[in-house]
Amino acid sequence: MLETTAQFIGIIYIITGTIGFLFNIITLLMIAVNRAFRLSAYTMMANLALADAIMMVIAGIVCGFRIVSSKNHWLLNVESISQMERSNSSEIDRNFLPPKTYQKQFLQGDDQSQFNDFSKDWNDAISQNISEIIEVFAVKILSFALIIAWTASICSYAFLGLNRCIAICFYRTRAKTFNRISTALICSGITWAIGIFTACLGTIPDSLIGYRSDMLTISIFLTITLFLNFTSISVQWICSTLVMRKIIMVRKKISHNKLNVNSANRFKKQARLTFQFFYPSMICTISSIIYFAKPFLTNILSWWQFFILHAIWLFHHMCNPFIYAYFNECMRKSYQSWLTCSKIRLCIRRYKRRFINLHGRRFTNARRQNYSVDNQLSKRSTKYQSNFVRNSLQLQSRNFEQLCEFMMRVNPMNYGSEGWTESSDEEEKNFTEKHMSKSNGQTTVLKFSRKNLKKCAQNASL
Repeated sequence: MLETTAQFIGIIYIITGTIGFLFNIITLLMIAVNRAFRLSAYTMMANLALADAIMMVIAGIVCGFRIVSSKNHWLLNVESISQMERSNSSEIDRNFLPPKTYQKQFLQGDDQSQFNDFSKDWNDAISQNISEIIEVFAVKILSFALIIAWTASICSYAFLGLNRCIAICFYRTRAKTFNRISTALICSGITWAIGIFTACLGTIPDSLIGYRSDMLTISIFLTITLFLNFTSISVQWICSTLVMRKIIMVRKKISHNKLNVNSANRFKKQARLTFQFFYPSMICTISSIIYFAKPFLTNILSWWQFFILHAIWLFHHMCNPFIYAYFNECMRKSYQSWLTCSKIRLCIRRYKRRFINLHGRRFTNARRQNYSVDNQLSKRSTKYQSNFVRNSLQLQSRNFEQLCEFMMRVNPMNYGSEGWTESSDEEEKNFTEKHMSKSNGQTTVLKFSRKNLKKCAQNASL
């Protein structure tokens, strides 16, 4: 029964880790490639996606394969550790600790002969099986990467909270310089530097991942991790409180028609981007509490309760792409495009259209020349249509100016993709009159006509 349960749980870990890694990597590549996401907030989201992808590989896929292929049943190890904690014993299961830590604890015993026997057995094991030494180094590397990624994700939430708070509440002040892509890249580098420093404390000389009760005796590492989590959670909730307060105030103005339409639309866009951060920050708070509460709950919880807590902690690093897709239509379409490999299929179709004819045979140079000669009339007609479109656009220059005026009204003076500021109708009108002047210096404002715009669009479509 226990073996079947362990196999099932290991498969769940592998599936969860694979899905989380796939979506986080897609999020990272999507933000890096698409120019529509060249903003500071999306840059921090990409940094968070990279950290979560590493977490899903180690805490999901690697742990799942470890559970499935483990010879010593991990459920029995968990039960033995909980029984030792209940009996207040200082001895810990040998299968759950690395050799150096077990050796350090054995040095505290009084029986020197037992220690000599253990040392002899340990030397024989090293000489007979080199794979165990490789496993120790693998545990160190995985622990190092896990601590780096976890610390970077926690710090990224703090910087992302500051970014959203400045974008909504303080974008008129000098603090808006924080909402730049260059600043976001610097903040991302700072998060990984903090993660490397914390990982050095957590893995040198012995790795601390895997036996949480021992970590409580390491005061430096525990103090730093607690400080980082407490600071990050505090910054997240302070910024979220300020942003939610601002959102409630602006919604009241919108409901009472005290805010112009353009400013309200820009605010809704920024608020939607803010909610992409708010809900992951709530899950981050819950997962941080679970992460530090597990060592103190060994006397109370059983193995399946520990599994539920760890699943919640693991879900925190997988859910962000789904939240982004729910609140952001552009990201939802981008996810659909990446998952369906639409760009690859488009390249394949272009390749087939270029090199394969209707009968499935490749074009030779002679056939291409004959094809171009036979279709000379169609090319001439295409050239005539292009000239007609060019002439029609020149004749409709005044309609073009009106179209530009409409675009300037959509993007008024206080518009900024990185943040939102409240603007009145008079400010937008003055801005339009100032920037829509003619080349001779006369400041005239053209009247926008839907008929002219529709006519211009029809002529352009020809």
